[in-house]
Amino acid sequence: MVIAATFPDGKEFYRLIDAMSALLDDIHLIISKDGLRIATLDNDHIVMVDLWLPKDSFLKYNYRNKQETKAGLSLRKLKKTLVWATVEPLQLSFLPRSVKFSQNNADGVTKEIEQSYVDIEQEKSSGTPQVDWLAEVTCSSYIFSNTIKCSDNVHDTINLTVKPRSFELEIKGNDYINGKVILNKKTQTGTPEGPEPGQQTCQLQIETKEKNISQLFSIKFFRYFVGAAELSSKVQLSMHGEDKPIKVCFPLNDSDGYLAFFLAPKVSSDD
Repeated sequence: MVIAATFPDGKEFYRLIDAMSALLDDIHLIISKDGLRIATLDNDHIVMVDLWLPKDSFLKYNYRNKQETKAGLSLRKLKKTLVWATVEPLQLSFLPRSVKFSQNNADGVTKEIEQSYVDIEQEKSSGTPQVDWLAEVTCSSYIFSNTIKCSDNVHDTINLTVKPRSFELEIKGNDYINGKVILNKKTQTGTPEGPEPGQQTCQLQIETKEKNISQLFSIKFFRYFVGAAELSSKVQLSMHGEDKPIKVCFPLNDSDGYLAFFLAPKVSSDD
């Protein structure tokens, strides 16, 4: 196979890899006429990672195969491979035995590097969970990320509660210090200094079919999720309640692409 694509921002492509590499090691990259996809369980089979980069996310996308193609890659090695990537467009060439990355920088320097495909013995790729979401919340990725980071590795759990006019994030599990952040329906969320360059502040949006949906999760995994916060000005959280997973989705700016994570809730010790 020889498949070529040009991603508009090499630094952002690196950030995508970085955001997934803490959870994933070897992955199947699914290449089709519609775009690039990763849908796989993490190394411990707890979190489902779902990345979608439609062909419209690329400046150029050349795919002539009739069927989709899978390329086995080590994300951790790929992260090391692409650490030099800058904001200029990044060319991806999928060759028969390797993938080649190349970039022409503004200073006239051209960089090229190839990474061989890996054989993946266990098939971890699968479809994403099909859930009838009862509540969907959209808020600033900055506030969401900041709340998680403020747990400072001393908390075990986070409780998320959705009501028709509010969204509550409660950090729990420490003997001395716990707390919560409550976003109200009219809250305009963003950074304290205003929107980041190229981003807009995010009006809190809540759509719910229930008066109260509350679920408890291991905060350890949310610390991994917020690594994707810098990729998007907003985060979308979809919940059903009970024993159904949550979907934490970061829409990629200026495209229909996204990076999403699915995580099952914890069973409360009070249950």
